[in-house]
Amino acid sequence: MRSNLSTALAIVAGLAIVAGFYFLGRLLSINLIGIIGILYALTMVGGGILRWRRGRKATDGLTNSSPQ
Repeated sequence: MRSNLSTALAIVAGLAIVAGFYFLGRLLSINLIGIIGILYALTMVGGGILRWRRGRKATDGLTNSSPQ
């Protein structure tokens, strides 16, 4: 449950950063800031998804472990 919460927070933070940089770029008429914001948010969202998949693999390994 905790990993799902952190993943959701990472995705929400990434979207908020994209929106913030996008509006800042529109305000200043600088597209570079928007591009940097989008790239940064994509890395954050990608990291959250990778962390979520890694956590699921770990739990799957624990539940499906063969008896010794």
